[in-house]
Amino acid sequence: MKHLPIILFLIALVLFLSSCNREQESLFEQPAAIRLNEAIYNTDSILVSATNGWIMHYFATNESPGYPILTKFEKTGEVLAAAKNKFSRNKYAESKSLFEIIGDNGPVLSFNSYNNIIHAFSNPENPAGHGQGGDYEFIINNISDSLIKMSGKKTKTSIELYKAPENINWSNLFEQLDNMNNKIIGDDVVYLISGNDTTILSGTNSFVFEIEESQSKQISYLPFIITLNGIKLYEPFETKRKTYVQHFTLSAEGDKLIAESDNQTYITGSNVVDFLISSNQLYEFNLTQTSEHFLSPANLIYEQLHSRYSGNRDVDYLAIGYHNGFGFGFSISTKPTLTIARYQLYLLKQNNQSIKINREPKVFDQNGEIFYNNNTAIEDFWKTLPGTYELKTTLSKNSVTFIDIENELRYFTANKKTIE
Repeated sequence: MKHLPIILFLIALVLFLSSCNREQESLFEQPAAIRLNEAIYNTDSILVSATNGWIMHYFATNESPGYPILTKFEKTGEVLAAAKNKFSRNKYAESKSLFEIIGDNGPVLSFNSYNNIIHAFSNPENPAGHGQGGDYEFIINNISDSLIKMSGKKTKTSIELYKAPENINWSNLFEQLDNMNNKIIGDDVVYLISGNDTTILSGTNSFVFEIEESQSKQISYLPFIITLNGIKLYEPFETKRKTYVQHFTLSAEGDKLIAESDNQTYITGSNVVDFLISSNQLYEFNLTQTSEHFLSPANLIYEQLHSRYSGNRDVDYLAIGYHNGFGFGFSISTKPTLTIARYQLYLLKQNNQSIKINREPKVFDQNGEIFYNNNTAIEDFWKTLPGTYELKTTLSKNSVTFIDIENELRYFTANKKTIE
Protein backbone atom coordinates (compact mmCIF):
# COMPACT_ATOMS: atom_id res chain seq x y z
CA MET A 1 0.00 0.00 0.00
CA LYS A 2 3.00 2.24 0.36
CA HIS A 3 3.05 2.68 -3.44
CA LEU A 4 -0.60 3.77 -3.60
CA PRO A 5 0.10 7.53 -3.40
CA ILE A 6 2.57 7.22 -6.25
CA ILE A 7 0.06 5.26 -8.36
CA LEU A 8 -2.66 7.80 -7.69
CA PHE A 9 -0.27 10.63 -8.61
CA LEU A 10 0.61 8.98 -11.92
CA ILE A 11 -3.08 8.44 -12.77
CA ALA A 12 -3.80 12.08 -11.99
CA LEU A 13 -0.84 13.20 -14.14
CA VAL A 14 -2.07 11.14 -17.14
CA LEU A 15 -5.57 12.57 -16.78
CA PHE A 16 -4.14 16.10 -16.53
CA LEU A 17 -1.95 15.72 -19.65
CA SER A 18 -4.86 14.22 -21.57
CA SER A 19 -6.98 17.22 -20.57
CA CYS A 20 -4.22 19.62 -21.69
CA ASN A 21 -3.93 17.85 -25.03
CA ARG A 22 -7.67 18.26 -25.62
CA GLU A 23 -7.36 21.94 -24.72
CA GLN A 24 -4.49 22.37 -27.20
CA GLU A 25 -6.50 20.68 -29.94
CA SER A 26 -9.38 22.95 -29.11
CA LEU A 27 -7.18 26.05 -29.05
CA PHE A 28 -5.20 25.46 -32.28
CA GLU A 29 -7.19 23.28 -34.70
CA GLN A 30 -10.54 25.02 -34.74
CA PRO A 31 -9.19 28.61 -34.64
CA ALA A 32 -6.76 27.75 -37.48
CA ALA A 33 -9.70 26.87 -39.71
CA ILE A 34 -11.49 30.01 -38.63
CA ARG A 35 -8.41 32.11 -39.30
CA LEU A 36 -8.07 30.61 -42.79
CA ASN A 37 -11.71 31.35 -43.58
CA GLU A 38 -11.26 34.91 -42.35
CA ALA A 39 -8.10 35.31 -44.48
CA ILE A 40 -9.95 34.02 -47.54
CA TYR A 41 -12.84 36.41 -46.92
CA ASN A 42 -10.48 39.33 -46.28
CA THR A 43 -8.48 38.63 -49.46
CA ASP A 44 -11.61 38.39 -51.58
CA SER A 45 -13.00 41.61 -50.08
CA ILE A 46 -9.80 43.58 -50.75
CA LEU A 47 -9.52 42.26 -54.31
CA VAL A 48 -13.04 43.33 -55.27
CA SER A 49 -12.79 46.66 -53.40
CA ALA A 50 -10.40 48.19 -56.00
CA THR A 51 -12.88 50.06 -58.21
CA ASN A 52 -10.40 50.42 -61.07
CA GLY A 53 -8.69 47.10 -60.51
CA TRP A 54 -5.09 46.15 -59.91
CA ILE A 55 -1.86 46.39 -61.89
CA MET A 56 -0.24 42.97 -61.74
CA HIS A 57 3.56 42.81 -62.07
CA TYR A 58 3.86 39.38 -63.64
CA PHE A 59 7.16 37.49 -63.93
CA ALA A 60 6.85 33.94 -65.28
CA THR A 61 10.22 32.95 -63.77
CA ASN A 62 12.98 34.73 -61.89
CA GLU A 63 14.89 35.12 -65.18
CA SER A 64 11.95 36.21 -67.36
CA PRO A 65 10.93 39.76 -68.31
CA GLY A 66 8.17 41.43 -66.34
CA TYR A 67 4.75 42.12 -67.87
CA PRO A 68 2.14 44.58 -66.56
CA ILE A 69 -1.36 43.09 -66.51
CA LEU A 70 -4.52 44.87 -65.41
CA THR A 71 -7.03 42.85 -63.41
CA LYS A 72 -10.51 43.72 -62.10
CA PHE A 73 -12.18 41.31 -59.68
CA GLU A 74 -15.97 41.22 -59.23
CA LYS A 75 -18.16 39.93 -56.41
CA THR A 76 -19.74 37.54 -58.92
CA GLY A 77 -16.46 35.60 -59.14
CA GLU A 78 -15.56 37.01 -62.55
CA VAL A 79 -12.23 38.64 -63.32
CA LEU A 80 -11.35 40.87 -66.27
CA ALA A 81 -7.69 40.90 -67.31
CA ALA A 82 -6.07 43.20 -69.88
CA ALA A 83 -2.61 43.41 -71.39
CA LYS A 84 -0.60 44.79 -74.26
CA ASN A 85 2.40 42.57 -74.93
CA LYS A 86 3.82 40.10 -77.43
CA PHE A 87 1.20 37.51 -76.43
CA SER A 88 -1.55 39.94 -77.49
CA ARG A 89 0.43 40.87 -80.64
CA ASN A 90 1.35 44.16 -78.98
CA LYS A 91 -2.26 45.32 -79.13
CA TYR A 92 -4.52 46.09 -76.19
CA ALA A 93 -6.55 42.97 -75.38
CA GLU A 94 -8.99 41.89 -72.66
CA SER A 95 -10.13 38.49 -71.41
CA LYS A 96 -12.79 37.44 -68.89
CA SER A 97 -12.74 34.33 -66.76
CA LEU A 98 -13.52 33.10 -63.26
CA PHE A 99 -11.39 33.42 -60.14
CA GLU A 100 -11.60 32.00 -56.62
CA ILE A 101 -9.78 32.43 -53.35
CA ILE A 102 -9.13 28.91 -52.17
CA GLY A 103 -7.60 27.60 -48.97
CA ASP A 104 -4.30 25.78 -48.72
CA ASN A 105 -1.82 26.56 -45.97
CA GLY A 106 -3.15 30.07 -46.53
CA PRO A 107 -5.34 31.89 -49.06
CA VAL A 108 -4.53 31.22 -52.74
CA LEU A 109 -5.72 33.30 -55.70
CA SER A 110 -6.74 30.88 -58.44
CA PHE A 111 -7.69 31.84 -62.00
CA ASN A 112 -9.73 28.66 -62.21
CA SER A 113 -11.11 29.01 -65.74
CA TYR A 114 -9.11 29.79 -68.85
CA ASN A 115 -8.06 33.42 -69.27
CA ASN A 116 -6.20 34.33 -72.48
CA ILE A 117 -4.12 36.97 -70.70
CA ILE A 118 -3.12 35.08 -67.54
CA HIS A 119 -2.84 31.56 -68.91
CA ALA A 120 -0.62 32.69 -71.80
CA PHE A 121 2.27 32.33 -69.34
CA SER A 122 1.39 28.86 -68.06
CA ASN A 123 0.10 27.35 -71.31
CA PRO A 124 2.67 24.77 -72.54
CA GLU A 125 1.82 25.74 -76.12
CA ASN A 126 3.60 29.10 -75.74
CA PRO A 127 6.07 27.96 -77.11
CA ALA A 128 5.19 24.34 -77.82
CA GLY A 129 6.29 21.83 -75.23
CA HIS A 130 7.29 23.91 -72.24
CA GLY A 131 5.65 27.34 -72.47
CA GLN A 132 6.80 30.34 -70.45
CA GLY A 133 7.01 28.39 -67.21
CA GLY A 134 4.54 30.66 -65.43
CA ASP A 135 1.71 30.10 -62.97
CA TYR A 136 -2.01 30.80 -62.70
CA GLU A 137 -2.42 30.15 -58.96
CA PHE A 138 -0.77 32.45 -56.46
CA ILE A 139 -0.17 32.11 -52.73
CA ILE A 140 -1.05 35.31 -50.85
CA ASN A 141 1.95 36.25 -48.73
CA ASN A 142 1.07 39.77 -47.63
CA ILE A 143 -1.98 41.91 -48.27
CA SER A 144 -3.08 45.53 -47.79
CA ASP A 145 -5.61 47.84 -49.42
CA SER A 146 -3.04 49.04 -51.99
CA LEU A 147 -0.48 46.23 -52.38
CA ILE A 148 -0.76 42.44 -52.48
CA LYS A 149 2.40 40.32 -52.49
CA MET A 150 2.06 36.82 -53.87
CA SER A 151 4.15 33.91 -55.16
CA GLY A 152 3.42 31.34 -57.81
CA LYS A 153 2.05 28.17 -56.23
CA LYS A 154 4.29 25.93 -58.37
CA THR A 155 7.08 28.26 -59.43
CA LYS A 156 7.41 30.36 -56.23
CA THR A 157 7.99 33.38 -58.51
CA SER A 158 7.23 36.73 -56.85
CA ILE A 159 4.10 38.44 -58.22
CA GLU A 160 2.66 41.71 -56.96
CA LEU A 161 -0.65 43.52 -57.35
CA TYR A 162 -0.71 47.33 -57.07
CA LYS A 163 -3.99 49.17 -56.78
CA ALA A 164 -4.62 50.93 -60.11
CA PRO A 165 -5.04 54.72 -60.10
CA GLU A 166 -8.63 55.93 -60.08
CA ASN A 167 -10.19 57.94 -62.94
CA ILE A 168 -7.96 56.58 -65.70
CA ASN A 169 -9.21 54.10 -68.26
CA TRP A 170 -7.16 51.01 -68.90
CA SER A 171 -6.14 51.74 -72.48
CA ASN A 172 -4.80 55.15 -71.37
CA LEU A 173 -2.86 53.47 -68.60
CA PHE A 174 -1.15 51.24 -71.16
CA GLU A 175 -0.41 54.35 -73.24
CA GLN A 176 1.37 55.82 -70.21
CA LEU A 177 3.37 52.60 -69.83
CA ASP A 178 4.20 52.69 -73.56
CA ASN A 179 5.43 56.29 -73.24
CA MET A 180 7.63 55.34 -70.30
CA ASN A 181 8.89 52.32 -72.22
CA ASN A 182 9.84 54.56 -75.17
CA LYS A 183 11.87 56.84 -72.89
CA ILE A 184 13.76 53.96 -71.26
CA ILE A 185 14.19 51.03 -73.65
CA GLY A 186 16.86 51.39 -76.33
CA ASP A 187 19.66 49.45 -78.01
CA ASP A 188 22.50 51.00 -76.02
CA VAL A 189 24.11 49.38 -72.97
CA VAL A 190 23.42 51.21 -69.72
CA TYR A 191 25.38 51.65 -66.52
CA LEU A 192 24.36 51.15 -62.91
CA ILE A 193 26.26 53.84 -61.01
CA SER A 194 26.46 53.43 -57.24
CA GLY A 195 28.78 55.94 -55.61
CA ASN A 196 32.15 55.38 -57.29
CA ASP A 197 31.27 51.93 -58.63
CA THR A 198 29.91 51.13 -62.09
CA THR A 199 28.16 47.95 -63.28
CA ILE A 200 27.54 47.46 -67.01
CA LEU A 201 23.99 46.32 -67.83
CA SER A 202 23.32 44.92 -71.29
CA GLY A 203 20.15 43.39 -72.74
CA THR A 204 17.98 46.40 -71.90
CA ASN A 205 15.61 45.84 -74.83
CA SER A 206 14.89 42.28 -73.64
CA PHE A 207 13.68 43.62 -70.24
CA VAL A 208 16.30 41.38 -68.61
CA PHE A 209 19.56 43.05 -67.63
CA GLU A 210 22.62 40.88 -68.17
CA ILE A 211 25.52 41.41 -65.77
CA GLU A 212 28.92 39.90 -66.51
CA GLU A 213 31.11 39.27 -63.49
CA SER A 214 34.44 40.94 -64.24
CA GLN A 215 36.72 38.11 -63.06
CA SER A 216 34.78 34.88 -63.61
CA LYS A 217 32.98 36.22 -66.71
CA GLN A 218 29.83 34.51 -65.45
CA ILE A 219 26.58 36.18 -66.52
CA SER A 220 23.72 36.76 -64.11
CA TYR A 221 20.26 37.96 -65.08
CA LEU A 222 18.20 40.73 -63.55
CA PRO A 223 14.67 40.97 -64.99
CA PHE A 224 12.68 44.18 -64.68
CA ILE A 225 9.28 45.62 -65.51
CA ILE A 226 8.18 49.04 -66.74
CA THR A 227 6.14 50.99 -64.19
CA LEU A 228 4.23 54.27 -64.43
CA ASN A 229 7.24 56.22 -63.12
CA GLY A 230 10.23 54.08 -64.15
CA ILE A 231 11.17 50.44 -63.63
CA LYS A 232 11.08 47.81 -60.91
CA LEU A 233 13.66 45.03 -60.70
CA TYR A 234 12.34 41.52 -60.10
CA GLU A 235 14.12 41.45 -56.77
CA PRO A 236 16.29 43.84 -54.75
CA PHE A 237 19.82 44.20 -56.14
CA GLU A 238 22.76 44.51 -53.78
CA THR A 239 25.13 47.25 -54.90
CA LYS A 240 28.86 47.22 -54.26
CA ARG A 241 28.15 49.78 -51.52
CA LYS A 242 26.03 47.12 -49.77
CA THR A 243 22.75 48.93 -50.32
CA TYR A 244 19.69 47.26 -51.82
CA VAL A 245 17.79 48.84 -54.70
CA GLN A 246 14.70 47.68 -56.58
CA HIS A 247 12.44 50.59 -57.59
CA PHE A 248 13.82 53.28 -59.93
CA THR A 249 12.17 56.56 -60.97
CA LEU A 250 12.92 58.25 -64.29
CA SER A 251 14.46 61.69 -63.74
CA ALA A 252 12.64 64.85 -64.88
CA GLU A 253 15.13 65.17 -67.76
CA GLY A 254 14.48 61.54 -68.73
CA ASP A 255 18.17 60.67 -68.93
CA LYS A 256 18.58 58.48 -65.84
CA LEU A 257 16.71 56.13 -63.52
CA ILE A 258 17.27 56.99 -59.86
CA ALA A 259 16.89 54.37 -57.13
CA GLU A 260 14.06 55.31 -54.78
CA SER A 261 15.86 53.87 -51.74
CA ASP A 262 19.31 55.29 -52.53
CA ASN A 263 19.70 58.47 -54.57
CA GLN A 264 23.42 57.78 -54.98
CA THR A 265 22.51 54.80 -57.15
CA TYR A 266 21.13 55.34 -60.64
CA ILE A 267 21.05 53.87 -64.15
CA THR A 268 22.28 55.98 -67.04
CA GLY A 269 23.53 55.51 -70.61
CA SER A 270 26.50 56.60 -72.69
CA ASN A 271 26.58 60.26 -73.63
CA VAL A 272 24.38 61.06 -76.59
CA VAL A 273 27.13 62.59 -78.76
CA ASP A 274 29.32 59.48 -78.65
CA PHE A 275 26.28 57.30 -79.30
CA LEU A 276 25.22 59.35 -82.31
CA ILE A 277 28.69 59.42 -83.86
CA SER A 278 29.64 55.80 -83.15
CA SER A 279 26.37 54.09 -84.12
CA ASN A 280 24.99 53.39 -87.58
CA GLN A 281 21.59 54.60 -86.41
CA LEU A 282 19.34 56.59 -88.72
CA TYR A 283 17.14 59.34 -87.22
CA GLU A 284 14.03 60.56 -89.03
CA PHE A 285 13.21 64.27 -88.85
CA ASN A 286 10.07 64.78 -86.79
CA LEU A 287 8.40 67.69 -88.55
CA THR A 288 5.85 68.11 -85.74
CA GLN A 289 8.65 69.01 -83.28
CA THR A 290 10.83 71.22 -85.46
CA SER A 291 11.15 75.00 -85.62
CA GLU A 292 10.06 76.93 -88.69
CA HIS A 293 13.70 77.38 -89.74
CA PHE A 294 13.81 73.72 -90.79
CA LEU A 295 10.11 73.04 -91.27
CA SER A 296 9.52 75.36 -94.26
CA PRO A 297 12.32 74.02 -96.52
CA ALA A 298 11.49 70.43 -95.45
CA ASN A 299 7.83 70.85 -96.43
CA LEU A 300 8.94 72.37 -99.71
CA ILE A 301 10.93 69.20 -100.51
CA TYR A 302 7.74 67.18 -100.06
CA GLU A 303 5.79 69.56 -102.31
CA GLN A 304 8.40 69.73 -105.08
CA LEU A 305 8.92 65.97 -105.37
CA HIS A 306 5.17 65.37 -105.36
CA SER A 307 4.69 67.95 -108.11
CA ARG A 308 7.64 66.78 -110.23
CA TYR A 309 6.46 63.16 -110.29
CA SER A 310 2.73 64.01 -110.46
CA GLY A 311 2.07 62.16 -107.23
CA ASN A 312 3.62 58.90 -108.48
CA ARG A 313 6.64 59.38 -106.22
CA ASP A 314 6.47 61.08 -102.82
CA VAL A 315 8.86 61.67 -99.96
CA ASP A 316 8.55 58.91 -97.37
CA TYR A 317 10.92 60.49 -94.84
CA LEU A 318 13.89 62.80 -94.35
CA ALA A 319 16.61 61.51 -92.03
CA ILE A 320 20.01 62.28 -90.56
CA GLY A 321 22.63 59.72 -89.62
CA TYR A 322 25.35 57.39 -90.77
CA HIS A 323 25.20 55.46 -94.07
CA ASN A 324 27.57 52.65 -94.93
CA GLY A 325 29.75 53.61 -97.88
CA PHE A 326 28.84 57.26 -97.64
CA GLY A 327 29.35 58.41 -94.07
CA PHE A 328 27.19 60.95 -92.30
CA GLY A 329 24.57 62.87 -94.16
CA PHE A 330 20.94 63.70 -94.49
CA SER A 331 18.86 61.49 -96.74
CA ILE A 332 15.59 61.54 -98.64
CA SER A 333 13.63 58.31 -99.02
CA THR A 334 10.75 58.09 -101.50
CA LYS A 335 7.68 55.90 -101.86
CA PRO A 336 6.07 53.89 -103.40
CA THR A 337 9.21 53.58 -105.52
CA LEU A 338 11.98 53.15 -102.96
CA THR A 339 14.84 55.49 -103.75
CA ILE A 340 17.26 56.91 -101.19
CA ALA A 341 19.24 60.06 -101.98
CA ARG A 342 22.11 61.07 -99.65
CA TYR A 343 23.81 64.43 -98.99
CA GLN A 344 27.09 64.84 -97.10
CA LEU A 345 27.24 66.15 -93.51
CA TYR A 346 30.03 66.12 -90.93
CA LEU A 347 29.16 65.54 -87.26
CA LEU A 348 31.91 66.81 -84.98
CA LYS A 349 31.93 66.31 -81.19
CA GLN A 350 32.26 69.49 -79.14
CA ASN A 351 31.65 67.89 -75.73
CA ASN A 352 29.42 65.16 -74.25
CA GLN A 353 26.28 67.19 -74.89
CA SER A 354 26.98 69.25 -78.00
CA ILE A 355 27.84 68.61 -81.61
CA LYS A 356 28.81 70.68 -84.62
CA ILE A 357 27.28 69.97 -88.02
CA ASN A 358 29.11 71.00 -91.19
CA ARG A 359 28.34 70.13 -94.78
CA GLU A 360 30.33 69.64 -97.96
CA PRO A 361 28.42 71.46 -100.75
CA LYS A 362 27.76 69.46 -103.92
CA VAL A 363 28.80 66.17 -102.28
CA PHE A 364 26.03 63.63 -102.75
CA ASP A 365 25.43 60.19 -104.20
CA GLN A 366 23.97 59.51 -107.65
CA ASN A 367 20.34 59.61 -106.53
CA GLY A 368 21.13 62.71 -104.51
CA GLU A 369 22.45 64.46 -107.60
CA ILE A 370 19.35 63.65 -109.66
CA PHE A 371 16.99 64.99 -107.00
CA TYR A 372 19.23 67.95 -106.22
CA ASN A 373 19.32 69.17 -109.85
CA ASN A 374 15.54 69.15 -110.08
CA ASN A 375 14.44 70.37 -106.64
CA THR A 376 15.71 73.69 -105.29
CA ALA A 377 14.26 73.00 -101.83
CA ILE A 378 16.93 70.34 -101.18
CA GLU A 379 19.70 72.97 -101.23
CA ASP A 380 17.64 75.26 -98.99
CA PHE A 381 17.13 72.49 -96.41
CA TRP A 382 20.72 71.18 -96.64
CA LYS A 383 22.36 74.54 -96.03
CA THR A 384 20.06 75.17 -93.04
CA LEU A 385 21.45 72.19 -91.10
CA PRO A 386 25.01 73.39 -90.26
CA GLY A 387 25.48 74.86 -86.78
CA THR A 388 26.51 73.96 -83.24
CA TYR A 389 23.78 72.18 -81.29
CA GLU A 390 23.14 71.06 -77.75
CA LEU A 391 21.60 67.58 -77.80
CA LYS A 392 18.67 66.63 -75.57
CA THR A 393 17.53 63.03 -75.28
CA THR A 394 16.14 60.41 -72.91
CA LEU A 395 17.79 57.24 -71.60
CA SER A 396 16.60 55.25 -74.63
CA LYS A 397 17.96 57.77 -77.17
CA ASN A 398 14.91 56.98 -79.29
CA SER A 399 14.50 60.69 -79.94
CA VAL A 400 17.13 63.45 -80.06
CA THR A 401 16.47 67.20 -80.13
CA PHE A 402 19.14 69.45 -81.65
CA ILE A 403 18.98 72.97 -80.14
CA ASP A 404 21.08 75.72 -81.72
CA ILE A 405 23.47 76.99 -79.04
CA GLU A 406 23.32 80.53 -80.43
CA ASN A 407 19.53 80.57 -80.85
CA GLU A 408 17.45 78.16 -78.74
CA LEU A 409 14.39 78.95 -80.86
CA ARG A 410 16.14 77.24 -83.74
CA TYR A 411 15.86 73.46 -83.26
CA PHE A 412 14.87 70.18 -84.85
CA THR A 413 13.95 66.77 -83.45
CA ALA A 414 14.75 63.41 -85.00
CA ASN A 415 13.38 59.99 -84.00
CA LYS A 416 15.21 56.69 -84.28
CA LYS A 417 14.21 55.06 -87.53
CA THR A 418 13.67 51.32 -87.81
CA ILE A 419 14.42 50.10 -91.33
CA GLU A 420 12.51 46.94 -92.15
